[in-house]
Amino acid sequence: MNSPVADALQQIGITKGECIGLLDRLKSFSPPDKHNRYPDTFRLIATPMLYSIWERCFTLCHAIGLRLIRDMTEKVNDLDPTQRSVWLLQTEFYKSMISRLRDGFAADIKKAKKGHFGLLCEFLPRLDEWQLDELDHSISTDTLVMTFSNVNPDVVEINALAIGISEFPAFRNLKLGRLHDLVGQRNGIGHGAVIDPPSNDIFLNLLTFTEDLVRDYCTVFSEWIVARFPERSPDGLTLTTA
Repeated sequence: MNSPVADALQQIGITKGECIGLLDRLKSFSPPDKHNRYPDTFRLIATPMLYSIWERCFTLCHAIGLRLIRDMTEKVNDLDPTQRSVWLLQTEFYKSMISRLRDGFAADIKKAKKGHFGLLCEFLPRLDEWQLDELDHSISTDTLVMTFSNVNPDVVEINALAIGISEFPAFRNLKLGRLHDLVGQRNGIGHGAVIDPPSNDIFLNLLTFTEDLVRDYCTVFSEWIVARFPERSPDGLTLTTA
């Protein structure tokens, strides 16, 4: 039986192969002409698909990372507060507290009320108890990935904080600048604000950017997993960018 680390590395490899395979099939669906120019309609249709492939790569990588952290962590309080927070957001006692604050106390939150004190008296013992428990294995880690908007650099950064990869040197070296352009092009086309395709040069640049980002993101995640759990990583592991 494979270790959790070996399984995670295998899943990252599968994710990379799947996403790059989708990009390859996308390119072969409507090949460019001899001047490397793709048809206008194809560029219009394909640009949102470039974003969708990136979003899938991103979501799966982070879900795999969260799953591995869960499987390799004995108790909640073994994680630092930043990583712990993403799990707390999904607990029922936290959701209940937020709901009760919003529904019953939000109108006069500046001054402490009896209800505020009582609510915290309920919440804090449950929080203490939760931190001594195991991470909840019933939660699908896909739902822990915070996609509160399109997956732009800000979304990448907050999710990186949630799993502890944000300060990993290879992660800091990722080139995300063109991600704003990819998201903007996708939104303009998807929301009907743009009816003309991006120019062929822009499309080629976004295509190359997406291919490179998918490969690099998966490679960085594999390198981070090995660095994060070195004693649990398979011997003789070779990481490639292929």
